Amino acid sequence: MSVSLELLALPAVEAIMMGCLSGVVGALALVGRKVFLTESLTHATFPGAVSLVVVVTSLSRVLGSGRPGYEVVWTAALIGAVIMCVPMAAMTGWLTRQAGLSSQSSAGAVLAIGFALGYLLNTWFAPLPLKIDSFLTGSLLNVSHTDVVLTVLVLAMTLLVVLAGGRHLIFWCFDPVGYRAGGASSKAVEAVMLALICLTIGALVPAVGTILPIALIAAPAASMLPR
Repeated sequence: MSVSLELLALPAVEAIMMGCLSGVVGALALVGRKVFLTESLTHATFPGAVSLVVVVTSLSRVLGSGRPGYEVVWTAALIGAVIMCVPMAAMTGWLTRQAGLSSQSSAGAVLAIGFALGYLLNTWFAPLPLKIDSFLTGSLLNVSHTDVVLTVLVLAMTLLVVLAGGRHLIFWCFDPVGYRAGGASSKAVEAVMLALICLTIGALVPAVGTILPIALIAAPAASMLPR
């Protein structure tokens, strides 16, 4: 295999896996009316990534280990990004339940809060051992074996969830009122949907950053809607 093919092998595999993952989760998010939530969470990952990078860097200095390596910092950023989705999703739900606020308005508020908080933390704790540009925009050509494995694992888990409980997810997405009227609890389905969206965003970040995952998740599914 030539050098050029070796350089393109990982990005090609990552692109295929991202397309499959985004297609499955994007369809569920679109039918389940979670697109605005997904968009807000893509930007809400920013402060979570910065926060955990700061924590890991501080602990490394306290323990006398010196500056943490790139893989450690990048892994911390991804974990922090996924974790931050949970409180931001809870904030979106709380805002939606308030009088006079639509789901779109709530998602827009959380998007602005998340991005602003991330920028504030990044400026406050500068310089960080991770360039913020690499987290905001990602780089498909620079993905590592770990990034590809992460995407494959998330895709495999997503397919298992869909195969095991797909009928519940589809029923709830198309008719949440009927699903609850049938005696089933929607909280478990909503939790599964949120987990799939958060993990998908985390898996896409290394290649496309925090700005573009919404395009991969929403656009292909939206293009297939009947006119």
